[in-house]
Amino acid sequence: MRGGLQERKATKREILEFIRLKEVIYYWQLAEEFGYTRQTAKVKLNTLSKQGLVTPLKPAERPRRWILTNKGEDRLLYLKTRQHAGE
Repeated sequence: MRGGLQERKATKREILEFIRLKEVIYYWQLAEEFGYTRQTAKVKLNTLSKQGLVTPLKPAERPRRWILTNKGEDRLLYLKTRQHAGE
């Protein structure tokens, strides 16, 4: 776990890149990667889902596995492009 017991604020880009790298994640993987509590990781994924950036692989499945949507892929590309333009 990178953040130990302290939560760190990951950017939306970092979270989307992590999900893209893993392809499919469980909420606890997000928690471990960024030092979030499991509850915080669930909230982050639900927020990204409401924005249309991630979606459960099988909505009825518990625990859910999460993947990027096409909109999530597009947003990640936009965020990467925006960062490079600012360098």
